Amino acid sequence: MHEETYEDRYTTPMERRYARVLRAYRWPLKGFLRQARYILLELRWRLGDEIMAIPVVENMVKAYPHDQVALWCSYPEIFRHIEKLTLTDKPPREVDRYCLLRDASRRKPRFEDLALKVGLPVEEHSPSLPLKAKSIYIPIDFATLKTPVVALAPATTWANKHWPDSYWRQLADLLRAKGVTTLEVGANHAPLGLGHDLVGKTDVLQLAHVLHNSDAVVSVDSGVMHLALAVDTPTVGLFGPTSPDYYVQPRPDFHPLESLDSCAGFWNKDRAVAEPGKCILDHASCLESIPPQEVLDRVLAALP
Repeated sequence: MHEETYEDRYTTPMERRYARVLRAYRWPLKGFLRQARYILLELRWRLGDEIMAIPVVENMVKAYPHDQVALWCSYPEIFRHIEKLTLTDKPPREVDRYCLLRDASRRKPRFEDLALKVGLPVEEHSPSLPLKAKSIYIPIDFATLKTPVVALAPATTWANKHWPDSYWRQLADLLRAKGVTTLEVGANHAPLGLGHDLVGKTDVLQLAHVLHNSDAVVSVDSGVMHLALAVDTPTVGLFGPTSPDYYVQPRPDFHPLESLDSCAGFWNKDRAVAEPGKCILDHASCLESIPPQEVLDRVLAALP
């Protein structure tokens, strides 16, 4: 997702430079005069990328308690727990500070890169999405399901992040043979028949509750994987073109499995190609070397 940015409102390079110069003067002047300043953080990215930015947004609000921190994003529902944060889809033309949090570096850990963009020290902090105690409708009754319950999330927007459909079906069969109830979750893909079908039947917060109520999640590197971790569910993540070290800080409930193909992790290395979803070796999938049995073993070990 690469939408027009806030600065694109200024139609010419000269106007953009002038706006930056004004911000450079206004920011210290208003601070000296103890006037509240308007800080605009722009995300408007994919779900997983926005979840990874939660700690940086939280830290910005804490670092500037007397200023107005506003966030322009695609998934405001995952930021509503942050007190004193302004959520906007129509930022004013004039702001006192502007931080574009899209287009992060491929060769730095994501949180470190985002922290550098806003000028904050890097902290060891994983994204967290607190779920409110009030009931929310989800299209399945967990009380009626045989436990344990494992949610399977096969979809991703990158073609080469896909784990083969046949592997997913094998995994679902292996899990059910072990007495595990399986759910298939996600959106914008045709269901693979992996269990109770919730594909396209939940919004982001409903999906968060589904993942939170599951005992474990298996997902490729996608927004669902990051959402599962944000609600503290043990997660087995399948990685091919990307490297888990760049996107998730080590934590006991995260169980990454990396491809053994020669193209593994190329997106975060100097061999990276320009086009997301395209393998440097033209593989249709970069995850075929991860067998279903290995994923099953990792899931069973991750279950409470």
